[in-house]
Amino acid sequence: MLTKRKDGAVLPVRALLGVFAFLAALTLLFASVPTAAADPSASFSGSAHILVVGKTSRGAVVHLSMSDVPYQVGITASSLGLMTMGMTMGGPLASGAISISTSGAHGGGTLGGSTPSQMAFTASPTGGQFQCLMAGFSAGFSFEMDGMTLTILQMDVHGSVAAGTYSAIG
Repeated sequence: MLTKRKDGAVLPVRALLGVFAFLAALTLLFASVPTAAADPSASFSGSAHILVVGKTSRGAVVHLSMSDVPYQVGITASSLGLMTMGMTMGGPLASGAISISTSGAHGGGTLGGSTPSQMAFTASPTGGQFQCLMAGFSAGFSFEMDGMTLTILQMDVHGSVAAGTYSAIG
């Protein structure tokens, strides 16, 4: 089967299909190459003091205070994730701003998601400070602790960023 171009040249349909397949392959190849416009990201860790107000499955109110608890944070310009005590919290930045560079990151605001919280931090290769507060407006989240279910109603994680733990990409 042949197809006719505007200039009068005739090309076989198989040749055209081959050209389209080649262009589609190039499009897929270049679509998977990261660009400089990608959202920059960073991570840092340290030890924190954690204050928790929760409620047990039996209705008892629990107040916990823990010191020197390791934590790790991952951030982008539009989100933050916190991992501590085997729990992961965080979400997209609903309001506020985060600035990330290879020399450091700083920011603050309100996070949306399943555990809404407020956070603020400054981190660099030489250290810094971090604070994340989930209070009142959060519906809470539950986990198992010593054989009972504990629902966290308020949680404050604050501490220092350990020197040498800050790294940034992008």
